[in-house]
Amino acid sequence: MNFDYLISKKLTDFIKKRNFLKLLSLFFSDYLIFLIFIIIFFTYYFFRREKLFLISLKLGLTAISVYLIVLILRKLIKRLRPYAKDSSIEKLSNFGSGPRGASFPSSHTAIAFSLGLIVLTDWPIFAIFILFLAFLVALGRIFTGVHYLTDILGGIFLAAGVFLIVERFIF
Repeated sequence: MNFDYLISKKLTDFIKKRNFLKLLSLFFSDYLIFLIFIIIFFTYYFFRREKLFLISLKLGLTAISVYLIVLILRKLIKRLRPYAKDSSIEKLSNFGSGPRGASFPSSHTAIAFSLGLIVLTDWPIFAIFILFLAFLVALGRIFTGVHYLTDILGGIFLAAGVFLIVERFIF
């Protein structure tokens, strides 16, 4: 057994017995990413309206780019999800983790972190909050049994790479 598998197994076993944490993890895993988009949009709308169009453009371009790269990587790598590899790992999340869906890298994590990094260039204090929410998304994906730690790390590195390309060559 590898380290990645052991971490996933321990965390999902821990969450199994705690209903409140199970629900919280499910929220972080499946719904928080949408809330991050909404929080960013409304915060910019009310406090930095003059930058709303540009930040929306950057967020949209980055999120779409990250998602397309994730699709390509998953076709190439074809890593099984934790619950598909071990039936004792309970799958809590049904969103974005179909039965045949590959695991590496985590698209939820990659998109959430890319949003935080885009905001970081314009509004660092606000970005810390967004990156904290992205971290909760990543934890939720592990706790719900749909990703390994290395899937999460791969998503974070992918987000950083796409962010650097978008910032350096496009904006």
